[in-house]
Amino acid sequence: VKVVDPSRCKILGSIPKHLQYGVSHDFRVSTGEAGTGTLELECAEQQMDSKFTVERRVEKEVQILSVTPRKEGEFLIGLKFHETHIPSSPFWVTVCDPRGC
Repeated sequence: VKVVDPSRCKILGSIPKHLQYGVSHDFRVSTGEAGTGTLELECAEQQMDSKFTVERRVEKEVQILSVTPRKEGEFLIGLKFHETHIPSSPFWVTVCDPRGC
């Protein structure tokens, strides 16, 4: 029996406080020790699809979410593995215009 343990996921790099509107940012998460599952992005705002574009890819034991904000504002973002928040999630980010961020 394989055990799934989202608490064993690790965000690689720092969590940004600001993201730029229209500019992609990669969230890289080591999931190799957490078991089998998919990394998902969650936004506390309704209609997340209208606020962020998300592309997923995997490089060995690292899952990468390339996130492109489509709307300015402050958002509570969550990274979930097997439908459970991983360590350091959720967190607030401010999305701003790249010219003034």
